[in-house]
Amino acid sequence: MRKNCFVTTLALVSLPVYCGPINNSTWDFSGSVVITHQATDEPHIRNETEGSGDIIFSQQADNHSWVVHIEASTTLNTMGVASVLPEANSDAGSAQNDAGKGRLQLSELYYQQQISPHQLLSVGLLDVSGFFEQSRIASDETTQFLGASFTGNPVIEFPDYTLGLVYEHTFTGGPVWRA
Repeated sequence: MRKNCFVTTLALVSLPVYCGPINNSTWDFSGSVVITHQATDEPHIRNETEGSGDIIFSQQADNHSWVVHIEASTTLNTMGVASVLPEANSDAGSAQNDAGKGRLQLSELYYQQQISPHQLLSVGLLDVSGFFEQSRIASDETTQFLGASFTGNPVIEFPDYTLGLVYEHTFTGGPVWRA
C-alpha cells in the first residue's frame, strides 16, 4: 500500500523587480523573480531548487497599447519534485526549449485597441488563460499559489502562448464578456 506523498515548499524569493517608466519614455515595465525549494518524503523523488523570472513591458497611448512579456526559467531535474509531481509547482519550467532545457523566451507580444469605452480588442501572441481565467487571488503562480489546480482550471486545457484574438465587452455595472 502506498503512503501519501508530502511536498514541502519554501519560497525563497518572490518579489517584484521594478515598476515604472523606462528613462522617461512611454514604455513601462514590471517584473518578478521566483525561487522555490521543494522537498518530498518520497525517496525516488529528488529535492530541488527552481527559478523563474518575468519582465513585462507595456506602452499605453490614447486608445491603444502594446504588451511584451519576456520569461525565463531554470532546467527541471528529471527526477525532481516539479517533473515527477507537476501539480506541485506550476511556475517551474515555464520557459523551456524542445530538449527540456530552461531558457529565455518571448512569451507574449500583443496589441490592444480600445474600440469604444466598453470594447477592447487584443491581437497577437498571447496567453489565452490570462484573459479567461482571471482571479484576484489565484491565477498568479508568482505571488499566490504554486499548485497548478489553483492557478488554472484543470478541466480546460488552454494553450500557454499562441497567436490569437480576444474581444472584450464591459457592461454597465461591471460584468465583462470575452470571446
